[in-house]
Amino acid sequence: EHQWVTIRGPVSERTAVGGDWHILPHMQTRDAWKSRMGSRAQALSNFLERRQVSIDSCFVCSRNGAGPPSCWATHIAAPTHFKEMGRVCQDGVSIDILREDMWESWRVPRGAIAFNHADGVVIMCKGAPTVLPGQNGATLPSQMQPPMAACVPPSQMLPMQPMPWQQVPPACAPAVSPMGGPPQGSLGVLDMCPEPNKWYKLLPPVGDPQKQGGDFNCCHWLQSRAGWKKSMKDPVQKLEDILTRYQIYPSCNFCPNVGDFAGHLPADKHFKNLCCQLQPGEDIRRIATAPGWTQQWNVPGGGVKWFHLHGQIAIYKGSQPTCESVFPLHPSQQALPAPGPTATGQLPAPRTGPTPHPPLPAPCPAPSPCQCHSAAPQAYPAAAAEMSASHWVWQNSWVRNLEELVEELTDLQPPTEELTCDICEVDLQVPQDLETHLASPHHFQNLLRKAGFGRQRWACRSLLQQQFSCRGAKMILDHWSLNWKTERQFAEADIEDV
Repeated sequence: EHQWVTIRGPVSERTAVGGDWHILPHMQTRDAWKSRMGSRAQALSNFLERRQVSIDSCFVCSRNGAGPPSCWATHIAAPTHFKEMGRVCQDGVSIDILREDMWESWRVPRGAIAFNHADGVVIMCKGAPTVLPGQNGATLPSQMQPPMAACVPPSQMLPMQPMPWQQVPPACAPAVSPMGGPPQGSLGVLDMCPEPNKWYKLLPPVGDPQKQGGDFNCCHWLQSRAGWKKSMKDPVQKLEDILTRYQIYPSCNFCPNVGDFAGHLPADKHFKNLCCQLQPGEDIRRIATAPGWTQQWNVPGGGVKWFHLHGQIAIYKGSQPTCESVFPLHPSQQALPAPGPTATGQLPAPRTGPTPHPPLPAPCPAPSPCQCHSAAPQAYPAAAAEMSASHWVWQNSWVRNLEELVEELTDLQPPTEELTCDICEVDLQVPQDLETHLASPHHFQNLLRKAGFGRQRWACRSLLQQQFSCRGAKMILDHWSLNWKTERQFAEADIEDV
């Protein structure tokens, strides 16, 4: 009690014992920062939100005059915050010294929680802490202490008014020891593998197609959102336990903008993004094991693989698997069971209703590679070939051209967080990226889906408009016709001069 306890270690392991910001891998690129710090910030934000604690400012950016962000977790992962961290973390200055001044703390029911903006460490204290993290004399916990969850059960936390500490003074607290591997005893999962360098099925698929070579119409868990959520609940919980044990916080191949990887897998958005990649007639078993439909993480002593389409979890121990085949971990498991009764002795629930395929989902974001070794799947390979003529007609009906759009956006200089495609829900870095993206088949397919192709006769044009805002002006873009208008706003003094 009254002592700080580490509940989350650094988001990346240092490459050297001491040095400046270059020894932290997550600070080397925007993508690495967004993937690791973004997911950590989202997890912390969710924790505080459940306890009715609001985050109304960014401790780092507010010192440079920035206002309160609309969403703290999104802001932490954004390029603007990454740039500010790059300005603060100067070359040649020890990261241990810099991180002392980057603690942000909040009061929570029955205790306190603190977050370090440099390496993502999260610590908690039961009761009122004797010193704030970073103050002289503050002692931070070692990795050997029990997790805070055991000290403060959420059920015992009583509602109270949030009391955020607005500022954390410079510190002399010792740095948390770097992550040297998973907690003690975590290798027990991998030790279940009978032989090294072979994939074994830790958790079987949630179901099997009702016929050999069947597509998604033969899979009961892919017929409704409710069925998907119910089927994926247990596999996702198992996966989350494993990833948390190894302190892995990845991004998703299909939903690159989410922060909570395991938590979003049973959700409607992830289900929609999976369904929009499937084509009628495709063998679901072949698709489920294809590159991009799985995500793999190398961990100390072996590796873990997740199968997005049917919830299978595979593990191996050793240095590297010699083949991609997945063997049964126990004699009762079948490596690739033939269609028939499941483990409960009953056939998967049959389809209900005449629906020929899952409902057309909302636009799905472009798959992005995560920190693991899997590649994103090709987007709509069959549909792209079928719609190539329509794609050609659409591009030749544009009112204006992409070069003009990029030129005008460059003149407007919108902030980086405004450079997005609302149709595909993807982030862009510079206006020139928009030229390549808008001409892509992937964008065209998402545009058709959002317009209502296949569901209604006329396109819903109001859903195909996007606004880019910047200081003093805004641009409204019609994605269908590639036409836009720019509205410039002037101060009253400027109008009087005119």
